[in-house]
Amino acid sequence: MALKKTLEGSSHAVRWLVMARLLVIILSECVILIRGMSSPEPRIGPVVVHLILGALATLNFGYLLVLPRINRGMLAFIAFQVLVDICAETALVFFTGGVESSYVNLYFVSIMAAPMLLSRRNSALFASLATVGLSVVTTLYLTGTGLGLLEMPYLVPEPPPLLPTMARMLATVTAFFLVAYLSGLLAQRLHMERSLNEEILQNMAEGVALFDASDRIIFLNKEFENIFSPNHPLQLGDTLEKVFSKPGDAALRQLIASRTSARFELEERESDGRPPLEIRTSFLEEAENPSGTVMIAIDRSLQQRAELAERRAERFSAVSEMAAGLAHEIRNPLASVRGSIQEISSDFPPDSANRKLANIIIKESDRLDRIISDFLRFARQRPLHPVACDLQTLLEEVAMLLRARPDATGVEIALRREEGETTVRCDSDQMREVFLNLGLNALSALNGTGSLLIRCPHPGALPPDTTKIITAGDADGVTVTFSDTGSGLPPGAQDRIFEPFYTTKTHGSGLGLSIARRVVESHEGRIWVRSKPGQGASFSVWLPLAGPFRKGAPVGEKG
Repeated sequence: MALKKTLEGSSHAVRWLVMARLLVIILSECVILIRGMSSPEPRIGPVVVHLILGALATLNFGYLLVLPRINRGMLAFIAFQVLVDICAETALVFFTGGVESSYVNLYFVSIMAAPMLLSRRNSALFASLATVGLSVVTTLYLTGTGLGLLEMPYLVPEPPPLLPTMARMLATVTAFFLVAYLSGLLAQRLHMERSLNEEILQNMAEGVALFDASDRIIFLNKEFENIFSPNHPLQLGDTLEKVFSKPGDAALRQLIASRTSARFELEERESDGRPPLEIRTSFLEEAENPSGTVMIAIDRSLQQRAELAERRAERFSAVSEMAAGLAHEIRNPLASVRGSIQEISSDFPPDSANRKLANIIIKESDRLDRIISDFLRFARQRPLHPVACDLQTLLEEVAMLLRARPDATGVEIALRREEGETTVRCDSDQMREVFLNLGLNALSALNGTGSLLIRCPHPGALPPDTTKIITAGDADGVTVTFSDTGSGLPPGAQDRIFEPFYTTKTHGSGLGLSIARRVVESHEGRIWVRSKPGQGASFSVWLPLAGPFRKGAPVGEKG
């Protein structure tokens, strides 16, 4: 796309160069005719000059016809034009008085055009070619060679004087190279400024587009195209209807067409994957003439995730403050109730209804105590002690514990190792709890039958927003995946499965996966789930190799 825009920009500049050249040719013809008709003996001027100007005009019309068909070799095409110009200017200078001719000034136009359309070093090259052409003409005049070809002998009755001619020649050549240097410097400065501006705009995280007064797009960056037309590349000159072609984009088309400055938000659109956007438009106006509208589209996905994380952090903070009070206000009386019931139950016969009720109270008290323990673990996470840990070895221990459980008798539990690094810096005890919790959830979903596959590392499992999970540097990581063949998560559960107290089980506190996420995120990792109803679930954990603290610290160093 960048190459295409470069070619379009070059074509535009060449078209202007051709039009300017045609204008100069017309003005030159007019000057020759006016000068010839105003002389004592009216004449149309030198025929050969008219032939040269006519040939140049014809050639420029040919340039305009060929220009749209040039996809490659644009720079060579421009260089050819400038070279032809210098040759034509040399011929005009020869037939109109040599170094004293007013057509010498046309050399400066070609010398300035070279760096603007090509590169800075080309200005010196074409200044040298102009010097050679003018030197040849001056030499012919000084030696008298070929002067018989001139149709205006009254201008040059005899070879010109040597010293004045050489002085004029030297001054003109000096001016050639001075203009070449200054125009090259200016062209380089303009090119750097244009490249810098385009580089900044092209690499902005926001989508930027500029529409002209006729509502056609004249500039857009990559992000704008990714947001509004990811599957169909946009072209400079496209209309509003083509840029905003989706059914729900009528408001955007109307906004640009109304040429107003505004700021509003668009909700996420799942039909074409467009993220939530903040739209800003600014109407540009020069004097009383409208010049266009700038549109900036800001992806609000990251902002919304940040706001969600902030709200979650606030909830976590509130939970932490409640934890100590709950521990004292509930756990201690609950222990007293359990102890009292246990003591009272010993007075009842083993088969009596009162003894059974007492056992139910004791069992429910134990369940409440486990919920409170999980709640405290969630609210008060233990500090990390990261050391060198081989995830493969850790997962072998987890798989062994899972296979030993009564509810895993009919479940096939397999541990598959892929090629890749499996040693990371982590708190092995806490990560063991995370993996064990994922395995227990899988066994609960399988309900005694099916299979559980544990893969480490799993290079094919990449978390959502992979480019945004690492905040510093270009770290590598390891992904561990627990995939079961159960019934999968019900609709809507995938987005809430890691929320505190949300559970899809009949029995459970809903804190296991919340605790797992807290542990993984404290390791600067990611945990996510992919599931479809009836097709099982796949929980993945990504951990950075460098560990949760200093990137690049030696593996095994205590945090």
